[in-house]
Amino acid sequence: MICTLHNQTVIAANIQMSLVLCAALLTKHSPSFLQTFWIHYMDEVASLIGVKPDWWRLAWRDPGLAFWCYFGPCLPAQYRLHGPGASPGAPNAIRSRSHFPWDHRIDTLMV
Repeated sequence: MICTLHNQTVIAANIQMSLVLCAALLTKHSPSFLQTFWIHYMDEVASLIGVKPDWWRLAWRDPGLAFWCYFGPCLPAQYRLHGPGASPGAPNAIRSRSHFPWDHRIDTLMV
């Protein structure tokens, strides 16, 4: 087993804290009131499992990949770099999918 769940009171307290945070940041009439912030949620779950990317280790071993991970889009392959279930193809997947948002705008300006 990779990860065990907390007891029910800890989970309920975490849900209540998330609802208070969402209520403070979003209006109740907004359709996104019960949604969560994806990157924060993924980082929280990844740290519980032990697969959250270690930025310092990544920057030391592969600075180019660390640059793409930090400044590029957040991809699920970033959570396959370290820890249980690590994939040797994750760095290639990140490099092949990482495009900066301004790349497309530069191409259209050049035309």
